[in-house]
Amino acid sequence: DTDGSLKGIGDSKEQTRNKPVTPEEVTDSEFDKFMIALFEVFDANEKEQLPIEDVKMAIFEQTSITEGQFSTCIRKVIDLNEARYIGKVLYLI
Repeated sequence: DTDGSLKGIGDSKEQTRNKPVTPEEVTDSEFDKFMIALFEVFDANEKEQLPIEDVKMAIFEQTSITEGQFSTCIRKVIDLNEARYIGKVLYLI
């Protein structure tokens, strides 16, 4: 991931599977809203790991972020050591 994109993040259709999502700028406010929604998704499911597609769908229902912003937020959460992304599964740490 030298270009900052996460392969698989944002891929919802078969034809886009090989196209990485381009990360987009995220304000502090947007990231805060993302984090609230992210923890709500995990709390609602009472799990510490969820398929990334389930997380993405729930976040999109609760926020107005784009796929590019989702990719940026996930990257930031991983960089902050709040989560890990392994094999299409997001793990909260």
